[in-house]
Amino acid sequence: MLAQPPQPGENEPILLDAVLVTGVVPAPGLWELTRGNKRLLIMGTLDPVPRNIQWTSAKVERRIAEADVILGPPGISAGTNVGLIRGAMLLPAYNRSKRNPDGRRLQDVLPAAMYARWQAAKQAYLGRNAGVEHLRPVHAAKTLYDAAIKRAGMSSESIVKLVVERVAKSHRIPVLSTSYKLVIRDPKATLKVLNVTSLDDLSCMEQTLDRLQTDLNAMAQRANAWSTGDVATLRAMPYVDHRKACVGSLAGNAIARQQGITDIDAQVQDAWLKQARAALASHNTVFATLPVASLFKEHGVLGVLAREGFTVKPPE
Repeated sequence: MLAQPPQPGENEPILLDAVLVTGVVPAPGLWELTRGNKRLLIMGTLDPVPRNIQWTSAKVERRIAEADVILGPPGISAGTNVGLIRGAMLLPAYNRSKRNPDGRRLQDVLPAAMYARWQAAKQAYLGRNAGVEHLRPVHAAKTLYDAAIKRAGMSSESIVKLVVERVAKSHRIPVLSTSYKLVIRDPKATLKVLNVTSLDDLSCMEQTLDRLQTDLNAMAQRANAWSTGDVATLRAMPYVDHRKACVGSLAGNAIARQQGITDIDAQVQDAWLKQARAALASHNTVFATLPVASLFKEHGVLGVLAREGFTVKPPE
């Protein structure tokens, strides 16, 4: 049954009313972990952040320049066991995998109430974008989220990354990848199966819509706190992240499990910790960036390293 369009006033997104920090701001402070003569400097990152800010980053640049080596951010590095040319030939198949199987549209795969919410949010943030209606919910949700935070004056572009890369290049400091390396076995067959397989991604769409309706102002407040180095406010605010459900829809299905993905959060953290331990074994001072929310988790890397004998000093 086709979903009915939302009635006026129903499911309307809550637009941003918080005032975002703009102009020149101090760079966020660093967490400093020490054990003997070993020192790990960590900058907490946030996504999204205010779009129209500039750092006074000279102080943090000097701290980065103290490092013998820099750790890249945690993540997933997905590769294949095929050559470059054959890999390029697979790109159209990958792009098709972003669309719903059998030509279905979002109104065909979303429950009626969720589709009504989607339509209201789409009208607010995407306008007349017919192509997005063919995307799987997980990819449509990302398109919606990106447009919403852009309209709200925020950005997912990493200003931290630009500063770190500049300092690393000017001081010739090596940057080590910490990504969990996933090699996709038989990518052609995997994409063929994915193109005709539905994903359990309704929770991704639902949580994205929830976050845009209830958390957009809190996102702005976190962004302001991060920009001004207000660690106490960042720690006190609950952190809602719809992307865990979205990653789960991509990494928690049977296809992903066949590729060796079992607990993606744990696998990504373990890969980061493995590289951090190796870097600290060979160098005295290491610089790293980590999502600030992960630094407050009980079982996050700070807790793990503290149990391994590191003294943790938060930003002042």
